[in-house]
Amino acid sequence: MVARGRPARMLRFVLLGAALGAAKCMAVRGAAAAPRAPASRTAPRAATARCLIRAAVEAEAVASLRNGEERRRLADVEPLEPGQAITQLEVPAGAAPSGVSDFVAQELGETMSTARKLVRKGIVYVNGLRARNEDMVQPGDTVAMLPRLEKGEAQPTPQARTPSDEQPGFQPGFSDEQPGFQPGFWQSAGAMPSAELLTTTREQLSEILGGSGRASMVWDCLRAGEDPMCASSVTEKTKGMLALAGLGVTRAGSLSEQTVTRDGTVKLLVRLSDGLEVETVLIPWTERGRTTICVSSQVGCAQACTFCATGKMGRLRSLTAEEIVLQTYFGRQVCRELGMPPLEGVVFMGMGEPADNADAVVVAARTLGDDSRFRISRSRVTISTVGPTPEAFGSLARAGCVLAWSVHAADDGLRRKLVPTTRFTMAELRDGLRDALLSLPKNARQCMIEVVLIEGVNDEPRHAAELLSFLEPLVTATRHAKVMVDLIPYNAVDHADAFHKPSFERVRSYQQVLKAGGVFTFVRATRGDDGDAACGQLATRKASAVRGMAKAAAAAEL
Repeated sequence: MVARGRPARMLRFVLLGAALGAAKCMAVRGAAAAPRAPASRTAPRAATARCLIRAAVEAEAVASLRNGEERRRLADVEPLEPGQAITQLEVPAGAAPSGVSDFVAQELGETMSTARKLVRKGIVYVNGLRARNEDMVQPGDTVAMLPRLEKGEAQPTPQARTPSDEQPGFQPGFSDEQPGFQPGFWQSAGAMPSAELLTTTREQLSEILGGSGRASMVWDCLRAGEDPMCASSVTEKTKGMLALAGLGVTRAGSLSEQTVTRDGTVKLLVRLSDGLEVETVLIPWTERGRTTICVSSQVGCAQACTFCATGKMGRLRSLTAEEIVLQTYFGRQVCRELGMPPLEGVVFMGMGEPADNADAVVVAARTLGDDSRFRISRSRVTISTVGPTPEAFGSLARAGCVLAWSVHAADDGLRRKLVPTTRFTMAELRDGLRDALLSLPKNARQCMIEVVLIEGVNDEPRHAAELLSFLEPLVTATRHAKVMVDLIPYNAVDHADAFHKPSFERVRSYQQVLKAGGVFTFVRATRGDDGDAACGQLATRKASAVRGMAKAAAAAEL
């Protein structure tokens, strides 16, 4: 009886399992046959399809959302002039999402740069609604473009081809054999908008390229001073995705000239996209095994320091964060090509006043000090300022780097002669620096006091005693701060200069007064003075010529 019962129970279990399995299969088949709900328009879009409709500036989209602005409908567009028409394009429902942006741009007869501008101007509509910066085209969408007017004249509107005109089985993508992607499209300088690759975070780049591995691949090239578009280590697909996103290295400027001085200092001339130029200096320290780069933050300077060549230019314009970082990119490129020690230090002591361009300087400094990007220690990134206002120090302290204050004289009267734009007393500026240092973590409170010593002007022992007394409240209030003084012997600006470099003995006497008062003081070694690359000697073309170029560039944009 027992022997017969076991097989029967086992058979019932087997039959029950088979029945449950059959029911599960039927349920899965039924679910597969059921119609699926359409994807939500608010769902995240494919990363590679976001390039066309995402505008470069997201502030407008954020403002419109906060203000509750409603999107304009294509049906509400006012009647057009005779002979004008709305260009419409239907993206194939079966199109590969990775190639939609390129497909739409080609079908509308526009470059990627122009397409982005049309979005910002409200000329592009997606599915009957005015496109906004956060929208992206996906398969099955309908894209419309209004005729646009430029400089008061009607421009011809390109006629879009219909999907039926394409080859059978057309799938837009990154294949060279498919008409949706032209291999030379991203190589054309006119096909890409202005680049901001060098200030793009790794997370943003990962989102654009569809993976952190691709972002790391690109940043490995940038960190070494190598263009990812020309690097063999970067895949062709990644290069194409960078191009579709409008991200490139040399869109902000180019390296037009480099000069090597007797001591190995290298002066770089960087030409910006509008034709203006800035100078950058590479200072190799062979005994330390590293190179420091001196970068510019503005074309010219408005502070008008009487001993500085840049101050005689006047300020033409401020640099963008991309243009500032671009100098370091070129610096690493030149260091690699000339076999110089690795670039591991950055000083914002070139052309311009960083405090007058604080936002861009802070973004650039954070980019350089980011471990996932340029990997330069923030303790080796120094931002120098004359301190136009007491609040200027706090603005620059946001970068989390070393602050340097160009004091030059503790006496208010003498300081105004050397820095004519001084509007606050030295005590007020000192208190602003103190507050900025106290806002930083204790281990990040580093400050450098810079003094350009000019013979017979501010290089006497009594001037050193005045500076020592002036710094005492700062050192006392910030006990955990590391305050040091950097003495810079004056470098001649031109042959007719009334100022002169002090003798070594006068500089040493000045230094001894400060050291006796317990302040760490060092004398900066003069580097590159035979090639006008030393401190205070940086200046590009004559101010009148540069201003003419700036006016011409501005007139061309009108």
